[in-house]
Amino acid sequence: MQPSMKYLTARGAHRAVVGLAATAFVFGPALAWSMGVTPKAIENRALSPAPDASKGWDALDDLSPWATDHLPGRARAVHLNAWVDYYALGQLPAPQQVGPKGTAKAPSVVRGTDGYLFYGADFTVACDKSAKFEQSLKSLAGLAEIIQASGRRVVFTVAPNKSAVATAELPRAMPRGTCAARGIERQNRLLDSMRHPLFVGIRKPLADAHASGKQVFLRTDTHWTTLGGAMYAQALAAHLDPELARRLRWNPEQMTKAGELTTLAGLTATETVMSASISSGATATVAPKPATYGKGKPVYQPDSWVSRPSKGLVQGRTLLLGDSFTAVAAIKSLQPLFAQGRFVLFGYVPESQLVSEIRSADTVVIEVVERYVVDHVGTTPRFQKQVAAALGVRKP
Repeated sequence: MQPSMKYLTARGAHRAVVGLAATAFVFGPALAWSMGVTPKAIENRALSPAPDASKGWDALDDLSPWATDHLPGRARAVHLNAWVDYYALGQLPAPQQVGPKGTAKAPSVVRGTDGYLFYGADFTVACDKSAKFEQSLKSLAGLAEIIQASGRRVVFTVAPNKSAVATAELPRAMPRGTCAARGIERQNRLLDSMRHPLFVGIRKPLADAHASGKQVFLRTDTHWTTLGGAMYAQALAAHLDPELARRLRWNPEQMTKAGELTTLAGLTATETVMSASISSGATATVAPKPATYGKGKPVYQPDSWVSRPSKGLVQGRTLLLGDSFTAVAAIKSLQPLFAQGRFVLFGYVPESQLVSEIRSADTVVIEVVERYVVDHVGTTPRFQKQVAAALGVRKP
């Protein structure tokens, strides 16, 4: 067959496929409805209404969104489209984030190298808020100093973004360009050079472990693996009780998770990695939570536990104040370090309860993820004033 004929045949086949797809797209919803197949909303909005014939030609404007929402098997089609974009075309279907004035930010999910996905907001924050990062670190240290002045033991740490650890896998064409690149480098230097006596620095150890081939962050999630969480727990134990840290045992384990970045990109695959946790030899028993509900949804309740045998553990009442980095993959290694512990998730209880929790503790551990350090509640003068008043100390 001549090249021109091959081209015409291929073009004809392409047109046929497009025609069939278009026909199915437009008439499929009506056919499916007539057969009793009704679509379900897979997004946080109502399905688009059917076109109104009384609007005349203007009804055509409503045809495309209605057909899209009522396409048979739409949820599967969305996942299939995401799969093709990611695995066949090397693209990410994640939506673009838009600033308050319509300015473009970064995609929700950013594709790096070696299968690594990054959270787009990290690049935006690195660019827009890096100038305030140093002062925010000092303010977080100020909160720790207030608590220490009351006679309580206290440490604080910053859980690094994956973009601060897996730097070799960052995309060459970085969202927000050199502004984000400079912001990431600046924040890395500040975290590594922080020498405050109450600060537990973990970015550099995690980055070194990553460079050596250990997977301390999931490729498809924003959070660290249980290995990364265990490294944080080990560093925390070394700061609070070096003898306890020397007695900890490392337990290899396998971790499987559907990464949130995968889900955000419209994909459904899970990720399995070899990981690890640590153990002190004690068993942590978590207290049951009261079944309280509000507006049909469970009300958040902090986690409390006791660890036995308690000899050699951090004694007294320990309060862990943190975010999802503590909750997702670190809590398993953290709980057996403390004879009596309690974990409270930032953002899920009012400030007054945070103050009350701090006042009731003997030891306070504060963890804040890097992307939220700037403008974090713990760095605000208002909150620090409340803490100082509750603990009976003068705010520096």
